[in-house]
Amino acid sequence: MSLTRNFAHFVANHFRLYRTLTPWAFCWRITIEGTTVSLLLAMGLMAFDLEQRDIPFNNAMFFIVGVFVAPVPETLLLQSFPVFIARLFKARFSIQVLSSLVPFAFLHFLEGIQTGLAAGLVGGGYLAFTYVHWRGVSRWSSFWITALSHAIRNALLISCFIVLESFIQYPSFNDDAHAIDRPHVIVNRYNGIEYRSQLSVDQIRKMPSWDPQRKTRPPLSPGDALTAANQIALKLFPEMTWENATISMGPLGHVQDHRKWVYSVKYFDKVENEADKSFTLNAFLVVVRMDGVAVEPEIVEELTGPSQGTNNINSIP
Repeated sequence: MSLTRNFAHFVANHFRLYRTLTPWAFCWRITIEGTTVSLLLAMGLMAFDLEQRDIPFNNAMFFIVGVFVAPVPETLLLQSFPVFIARLFKARFSIQVLSSLVPFAFLHFLEGIQTGLAAGLVGGGYLAFTYVHWRGVSRWSSFWITALSHAIRNALLISCFIVLESFIQYPSFNDDAHAIDRPHVIVNRYNGIEYRSQLSVDQIRKMPSWDPQRKTRPPLSPGDALTAANQIALKLFPEMTWENATISMGPLGHVQDHRKWVYSVKYFDKVENEADKSFTLNAFLVVVRMDGVAVEPEIVEELTGPSQGTNNINSIP
């Protein structure tokens, strides 16, 4: 109990010192401290292999939203508004902080325990303290210092996690290099022509790895894979109007650890059977590597058999 009391006294004195600083000194110091504490906590939680947040867009858009879009409305809704309500009831300083922290942390816990603790509880605590302290000076000071601190912290944290994600989640040096000892070939027959897409040994080894059992998003989003495949399809068939397209993903079968995955994008068009006027779907396949490169198929030979599109995935022995 004495240890807990001493720690609480230390924290109270620590934050009391912040209240003596000028706006700029306060802003950069509390931003660096809050970022460091959140980052250390998040890295520590990685050891427990918790389910991570699912980001619905790529890293570039994640950075733009987190730094330039989210801080302003979040400051208005999760700091300004609840603190305004608390001040209407003449709540003391600590209650005002809690009025902002609780909804901020709650919304972040919806994205997972790691995000809830590191961003919601720790990050939200620093932001709530910042806003409530400067609200005693002026509305404008409390708003711009909190929003700016939030934006800078997001920029630092998102940058760190983009680097850590590529280094930890998909480490090329953890792959069994001896399991990747031959190229991989994808054969697709479309409109009487056989196409072949080949991934070399070097390309496979350099591809980002992905382990779906870790419950993380893949290195390349399906949307980005489809965009890359569309460029190849448009280049090869500029006049073609496809009926629809499907996208799937799977591991390269001959890689023993099954952490080298690719996307398969199939484009369909209708082929009419003149005998009975029925239709069959003709499929053209584009393979997209996890590094974002779509493999342009090469024509192998013209076939004399059925024209329906089929595909076969195998490796060159």
